[in-house]
Amino acid sequence: MKRLAKVYVLLWSLGLACGMPANAPAASTTEYSAGHADIGLTYNNGELSLDYYFGEDAAVLDGMVTPVEVIANPSTAHVRVPDEAIFTFTLPAPFLDSGIGDSIWRLPFGQEIGVPFLGIDSRRLDIGVTNAVLSMTDFSGPGEFALYQVGSFGPITFLQTNNGIDPVGDDMFSYPFHDHFNFGFTEPGIYNVELTATANAAGVGQVSDVETFTFFVGTATAIPEPSSFMVIGFGIVGLLTRRRTRSRK
Repeated sequence: MKRLAKVYVLLWSLGLACGMPANAPAASTTEYSAGHADIGLTYNNGELSLDYYFGEDAAVLDGMVTPVEVIANPSTAHVRVPDEAIFTFTLPAPFLDSGIGDSIWRLPFGQEIGVPFLGIDSRRLDIGVTNAVLSMTDFSGPGEFALYQVGSFGPITFLQTNNGIDPVGDDMFSYPFHDHFNFGFTEPGIYNVELTATANAAGVGQVSDVETFTFFVGTATAIPEPSSFMVIGFGIVGLLTRRRTRSRK
């Protein structure tokens, strides 16, 4: 199934590039703009891996609904947080330096039409993998970012940037786990959130993976590099090869 999905991505993406009108803007990465997807944590052949899993429930990539599950390295895709996702607080939200009446861009906890429904999923992890933790280890962006839920007694914050990057404070256990959260951004622009996954694997020891997840908030766009189609081509090949350095102890 994974091999089929990756071959499909290659053909589908090449088709987009070859059939793109001359006046269409070039993009350096695939845009995920609606439907259900997950940041997936898996362990295979001694390697821990953080990826996007698109297509479980009609994920939209570059304006097209994916007919099969697509597994993508985070460097090959970005998440669009549109103006339709603007949300106004009715209670104080100090974890985003926001108060009553302040608006943010928010990917919601519940599914909404025309907005990405992004979750975190580690159910594919081996039974021999324990003590899995997902931490935010770096960040850049024009405003503040927070990953949070709203419980019976108020907001529960898992990751936030307004108090500095603290991998110990900005972390969450992730096995076995599938859930959705509010992804909050205070300003339009491009955000890069670096996540580090660590776990203990039976017979191997500690394994980890570090990936950067990019969010285009509002109408933000990337500046395409020269020969952008060649860059896209190398990115697609990256979906198939995915040779990355892992750290082990």
